[in-house]
Amino acid sequence: MRFQTGRISRTGKIERTRRVERPSFPTSYSELEALARLGSLRAVLEAVDAPGVPRKAEQLGEERAVSLFKGMPEERNWALAPYLFVVDEKTLDWIRETLWSGASWGILFESARTLEDLARHFRPWVVVEDPNGDEMYFRFYDSEVLRTFLSTATHAETTELFGPVTRFFGVFDEVGAKEPVVRTFRKPWKELGGAPR
Repeated sequence: MRFQTGRISRTGKIERTRRVERPSFPTSYSELEALARLGSLRAVLEAVDAPGVPRKAEQLGEERAVSLFKGMPEERNWALAPYLFVVDEKTLDWIRETLWSGASWGILFESARTLEDLARHFRPWVVVEDPNGDEMYFRFYDSEVLRTFLSTATHAETTELFGPVTRFFGVFDEVGAKEPVVRTFRKPWKELGGAPR
């Protein structure tokens, strides 16, 4: 899916806009571990190709993991849902051991906000409308889709998607790399109140 011809707003409507290129930066796994220790690492994990995701969410309980389909007509499709997780060190280890490479499995991100606040922010992004008014799933929680969206989105679109998120992390299989590469996508600097961090 390419977003260069349209904009997705929280109202669910895609509108025509111009394209702005956004860079990504390599990140070490130890940085993710540090964020997990600090309590500010989160994830959206996709269950489509990973049946262990709903089981892990159930095991952790609703205070640590929740379906983004909850409260939506799609809720009955719990086995295919994207799940929002609070990621501690044990959960990060589980993600690395169980999901890390292969099919798209989700994204990690930095935010100190509660699961409830984050679910409220991300749910409107799950089902959006195209320019013709047709509903479609927007899989922003797929690293490749996120990278494509951020590379074609305007500053306003990027800011809107980031919302309470400081940084997104995608894991990619890259040519020549011995193991998957973690890439950081930073929140637009104007939202951080100064120069890029």
